[in-house]
Amino acid sequence: DDRSRVELDVKCFSLDHIKWCLAFGVPTLLVWGAGIPAAALIVLFKNRKNLKSPRFRKYFLMIYQGYKEQVFYWELVNTGRKVFLLAINSFLLTYSLFYRGLFSVAVFMVVFRVQVFLEPYKLADNNNLANLEVMTEMFTMFAGMLFVSPDDYVRRLNAIIFVMIIVLNIRFVLFWVYYMLNEFRGKYRVCNKAAELLTF
Repeated sequence: DDRSRVELDVKCFSLDHIKWCLAFGVPTLLVWGAGIPAAALIVLFKNRKNLKSPRFRKYFLMIYQGYKEQVFYWELVNTGRKVFLLAINSFLLTYSLFYRGLFSVAVFMVVFRVQVFLEPYKLADNNNLANLEVMTEMFTMFAGMLFVSPDDYVRRLNAIIFVMIIVLNIRFVLFWVYYMLNEFRGKYRVCNKAAELLTF
C-alpha cells in the first residue's frame, strides 16, 4: 500500500487521509492555487485598458511588467501551469509514474507551442530563454520517466540519460547567465553614453 512519506502510519487515500485532504488540502489548493491567481486575472482583465495608469501600476505592475501589452496575463498562465503540474502529481498518485510524466510532458508541449506563437515577452532574449526553459523542463520530465523505467533495456541507458539531463540543465543555466550579462552590458553601455553626453 502507498503510504504518506511524512507519517508512514497513514495509508494514502484511506478514510483518514481523505478527511485530511478535504479539510486542508482542497481549501488550500482552491484559495492559494486557484483563487488568488483567478482573482488577479479578473482584476487585470477588468483594467486591461488602464495598465499604464500610475495608480494601477503602483499595485499590479509586478504581475505584467516585461510582457507585451496584449499578453499582459502571461505570468498567471505560468502560475497556472505550475499549479496544474503539481495537481497532476498530487491527485493522480494512483496512476503509474509513467502516465503522470506523460501527461506532464503533454502540458509542457501545449504551453511551448502557445508560447512560441504568442512571444509574450517584450524582449526577444526573454522569449528565447522562456522557450529554452520549457524545452529543458519537457526533456527533463521525459528523460526522468525513462530513468525510472522498469524495462531492463532502458535501465542500461541510465548513465547516458542522467548525463543528458545534467548537460541540458547546465546549458539552460549558461544561457540564462549569458542573457543576464547581455542585459547588464546593455544597461552599462547606456549609462556610459549618458555620462558622455552630460560631460560634453
